[in-house]
Amino acid sequence: MRRSCGGCRVQFKYPICKLLDFGRDREALEASSNPAAVVIAAHLAAKASRGNMELRKRSKWQLVRRLYERGYNHHDVQELFRLIDWLMVLPEAMEHTFEQELMEFESEKVMPHITSIERIGIKKGREEAVTREWRK
Repeated sequence: MRRSCGGCRVQFKYPICKLLDFGRDREALEASSNPAAVVIAAHLAAKASRGNMELRKRSKWQLVRRLYERGYNHHDVQELFRLIDWLMVLPEAMEHTFEQELMEFESEKVMPHITSIERIGIKKGREEAVTREWRK
């Protein structure tokens, strides 16, 4: 991009990369603790699992577990999970199963302390799920 005014000129040059190029070295991508690597891996996994929801669920689970294994703090896990969840949408029934497995994993292995606000949200979510099931 070039801009000029009064005889002066400024030129910006942006580096270009394709996310698919990062897929060539999956091991390095998976070994990286860089949050951008998580996002790229999620994008590549979503693309690879298009039409195969079982594979998508397994890939999503591996990505989320890796967040905890890499030692990200609670806030970073939540924000990266939000992006992974957006990229790797599952059918409703699978999503429900995934969420249950994730909650069990978090309570048993990783996050024994849940804040009062989180407990309220969990309780409200369970109540809404029961109400939805009852209406069906």
